[in-house]
Amino acid sequence: MIYRRINITFLFIFSISFLIDWFYFPLPWWIYFGATLVYLGIVTYGVVKIDSQFFIPVIFKAGILKSEVAITFDDGPHPQRTPYILDILKEYDAKAAFFCIGKNVDENPDIVRRIHKEGHLLGNHSFFHSDFFDFQSTKKMEEELSMTDDAIKEVSGRKPRFFRPPYGVTNPRLAKVVKNRNYVSVGWSLRSLDTIIKNEKRLFNKIKKRIKPGDIILFHDHSVVLTDILPEILEYIRNIGLKIVRVDELIEEKPYA
Repeated sequence: MIYRRINITFLFIFSISFLIDWFYFPLPWWIYFGATLVYLGIVTYGVVKIDSQFFIPVIFKAGILKSEVAITFDDGPHPQRTPYILDILKEYDAKAAFFCIGKNVDENPDIVRRIHKEGHLLGNHSFFHSDFFDFQSTKKMEEELSMTDDAIKEVSGRKPRFFRPPYGVTNPRLAKVVKNRNYVSVGWSLRSLDTIIKNEKRLFNKIKKRIKPGDIILFHDHSVVLTDILPEILEYIRNIGLKIVRVDELIEEKPYA
């Protein structure tokens, strides 16, 4: 792992610094302070940047030789917006992946059944998606992801193998859970920011300018602005010669255990 290599590298740097400081000549304090800041900066980047693969292997795109893209939706199912999204996807004969929050699965089982029945993929996106998810112990994280697996399996009959970390944040504790449960971590190469951008034209232009072959696109079920322009997005993707496929087909991985 990159995290392990970084730790070894900085342990070596600090060890050499201490040896020089002790046996040869005193080093100024700012060398230690600066090295610490650099270390913390690198680790912070690794925590928040999922495609850095700092703690865990993450699949976030396919090769550019594929004239295909995959669309994914996080945080659902949403009782009003997700059925509308499914209607649009059915109209355009497009398949997507839905990374579901476990509690939402329990509250909307019929929507989850429809997602599965219509050929879309179901993935694990934690049970509560709490702001404090990443501060939990390894045991608590594993319990929460297990609950989500069970909720999805109870409704669909399939246990998800794909996992997307809440907020795209990773750390060493989550890395242990991913390894223990043999998940395939799926990130994204095109983040739409549909929960932040409220202007339809601006959102569409962002996607239009950045989309490229092999992309895994991140959307959210509950985004009103996204669902309002989803038909336009699907049409544009096809008009530029890209095929929309399920993410498991794009990355050539088995989606269920």
